[in-house]
Amino acid sequence: MTDVRTSSVTITRLTKLAASCLLAVAGFLGTSHYAHALTLTSASVTPGSTVVSASSTVTAAFTTASALPTNAKIVITFPTGFNISAITPPINCTGFTQGFSFGVSSQVLTLTLDGTGSTTGAPAAISCTFPTIVNPNISGTTGTYTLATTQNNGTAIDSATVAGTTITAADPNASVVKATPTSGSTGNLTLTTDIVRALVVTDKINITFPASYAVAQTVASIAAGSISCSSGSATLSITASGQVLTLTVATSGTLAASSGCTIVIPGADAIPQYVDTTNISTYTIQNTSSVDISSDSTVALTDSTVGALSSTNVIPGSSTVGVTNTVTVNFTNTTSIPSTGKIKVTFGSGYVVTSVASTSATCSTMDGSFAAAFSGQVVTITRSTGSPAVAGAQTCTIALIRNPVTAGTTGTYTILTTTSADASIDTDTAVAADTMFSASGSSNAQATSTPLTYDIAFSAPAAAAAYSADDSIVITWSTAGGTGTVAAVNLDYSTDGGSTFTSIVTATANDGSYTWTAPDISAQSVTIRGQATDLLTVLDTATSNAFSIGTEATTTEDTSTTTTTTTTTDTSSTSTTLLPTGTFMKGTSWTTVYYVEGTTRRPFLDSQTFFTYADNFDSIIETSDDYLANYTIGAPMVAKAGSVLVKIQSVDKVYALTDDSTLRWITSESLASSLYGSNWADYVIDVPVTAWGHFTIGDDITSVNDITVDRSMMETRTALNSK
Repeated sequence: MTDVRTSSVTITRLTKLAASCLLAVAGFLGTSHYAHALTLTSASVTPGSTVVSASSTVTAAFTTASALPTNAKIVITFPTGFNISAITPPINCTGFTQGFSFGVSSQVLTLTLDGTGSTTGAPAAISCTFPTIVNPNISGTTGTYTLATTQNNGTAIDSATVAGTTITAADPNASVVKATPTSGSTGNLTLTTDIVRALVVTDKINITFPASYAVAQTVASIAAGSISCSSGSATLSITASGQVLTLTVATSGTLAASSGCTIVIPGADAIPQYVDTTNISTYTIQNTSSVDISSDSTVALTDSTVGALSSTNVIPGSSTVGVTNTVTVNFTNTTSIPSTGKIKVTFGSGYVVTSVASTSATCSTMDGSFAAAFSGQVVTITRSTGSPAVAGAQTCTIALIRNPVTAGTTGTYTILTTTSADASIDTDTAVAADTMFSASGSSNAQATSTPLTYDIAFSAPAAAAAYSADDSIVITWSTAGGTGTVAAVNLDYSTDGGSTFTSIVTATANDGSYTWTAPDISAQSVTIRGQATDLLTVLDTATSNAFSIGTEATTTEDTSTTTTTTTTTDTSSTSTTLLPTGTFMKGTSWTTVYYVEGTTRRPFLDSQTFFTYADNFDSIIETSDDYLANYTIGAPMVAKAGSVLVKIQSVDKVYALTDDSTLRWITSESLASSLYGSNWADYVIDVPVTAWGHFTIGDDITSVNDITVDRSMMETRTALNSK
């Protein structure tokens, strides 16, 4: 029994001990069941803006793994760089019912639940928004965030780590204006920009200029720049590397954030070296560690424009018409001509430049090698293997240039310097014209040549001479009174004191004599007008002594029984019979030649166009000026279809001329060669811009099958100019 009681007591004591242990365990669990924190899920921290120094509302969200006591805390730790000190209510939260208060300590934001609601069970999706949190003041990815829930005494409940935010550089809203945008100019650059956070010494602004700006070449001449904002000002030191200009804050102290700050870069910096419309490709404001604060990949920059050449002159080696010679080109450039640059000289339409070869040009004031080529009336000299030709007086020569075949002015020239890619640098579009002279009066010293003079004077018929109808009247004249050569003479007669004229002969040889059969008229006072001409231009005019025809037979004219028969060659002032379509005609007092088309007369604008229809001037019928009034003026004549290729001056496109004045662009040189032969460029004539509207643009020619070509009809420029 004793053993039994002893065992019973022992069991009782063990039972009490077990109970005591169970109570102890229960008490331990009741007071410390959050000792091992669980992980918050779906945790995130999202700023409303990711731009440097931007102030925005940040949203923190997560889902609890454990229930929240009524007096729990929510703790959010922000990475270094964020400024959370300026948080202003209201802070809005969802996912729990308790009220709360908030506090900020350094980078830690704490919400303390006030115990007014009930415990928040798990899982619970909680989200809070915090206004006016300021982002870091440099770009890049921030450190991580920490989210946690704790008991009121700080004991952890749940927690999570959230990846950092990528902060992007701010938009500086920058633009750059150049005071004098012409190539080679030295005006100030003015930069307008926003400063999104205070700048301190050694912070910097980097600007990458387009290739047209000589940044590194000229930066040495600039001592300093300056920046001025509503918040203050500072001095900037200036350095360069390649196309990058760096402005470093040099003044001690800080320059507070401000918008619309003005930076002035004085003097000769960043000179544009050729015409360019390219903007600044990279613009950054960086801290002392070269980390971006602001950045822009396209900053507006004032377009640069072509500079001016000065002391320009184009001097043919001979001033005699039709002579092939060497032309000297002089100019002074304000901007350097690159070692691979070009000099382009545009000659007047009368010049023939098609004989220019690659070896025809050189420039004595520049080093390196030179190659010449022509397109239309433009001769291009291309440099290579040399050094930049700095600003100064330049001299080039071009051989194998043929002078115009007609005496008179050549028209102005154009000189243009460009890059290898044909970007314009400097130009003069109105280089003084020269004067060409006929062979008998030419002078090789063009700069001091005296212009030729022309004179025509009659020696017969004699004054008051009397002739009958069908008499042979010998007309004699002399052109020896002028210094120039007269190729031909136009003769007309008048019976009304010179008010109107009727043609006797057009362009008769200037041999001093012409025998005229007197017409069947009765006129007391007849005069003859003589025009000295070079076949295109009237050079001088004279009137003979007055004489009579037919007045000895009758003094009055009985028109009651007179029948007048007019042929197509009767172009007196009273004729109303029209010339056949296709006739070439001109008035007595004018040099313009017209093409007759029914009741319309269409003018030829130049001799090149006329000679695509005729081989000489012999077929032109001269009429009285009054007779021209029988026709209305039509559209100007264009070159005969299929006879030439056409390009407009200053545009490098060559067109085939087809029926109905239609132009069709030949899209490649190889195609032009296949259609017209290797000498296809010889068929190209320039058409002035003013005549371009008289053409119709047709479909492009992209294949030899797009057009039928008859090369036998084609006329070269040389052939047209020599007719």
